[in-house]
Amino acid sequence: MGLLNRILRTITKDDDVTEFRKELADREKELEPFLKYQEELHKVFDKYLALMEIIEKEWSILYNSKDYSSKLAYKIEKECYEAINYYKKVREVDLKYGETPMSGSKAFTKLALLYERQGEFEKAVSVCKQACSFGMDERKRMLRIIKKVGRAPTEDELKLMDDN
Repeated sequence: MGLLNRILRTITKDDDVTEFRKELADREKELEPFLKYQEELHKVFDKYLALMEIIEKEWSILYNSKDYSSKLAYKIEKECYEAINYYKKVREVDLKYGETPMSGSKAFTKLALLYERQGEFEKAVSVCKQACSFGMDERKRMLRIIKKVGRAPTEDELKLMDDN
């Protein structure tokens, strides 16, 4: 408010002050939806981002250990699901305010990789399908994993691959 008071003191005419205040109020009204969006978005996005940083660090440790059945692996699995839930909430906020929704998340990729390395191929395919439904291009990974299982893609899987 100090800057505003200094500006107002430099304006000498009452009409100028009134006009300035009206213009300032109009600009605040214009900014209000954006500020609400930013506030709501950052409540969720900050949690998502912090969790993704943890997942990335832990994934590096897990990858080097090659122990995909360890406690760390199951911790990462849980964190990936939590990050995916935050991702969905971020998209909801984006859509609520008419913004372009967030386009993808490495949480899907890490979770699919984890399941693949654990030999949980159908779970990995399921995660890839979910990622595709959000517009991520996980078709190659999904097809590769389906081939590992030794089956043909289902009609739903083929449709997802064609849609992306």
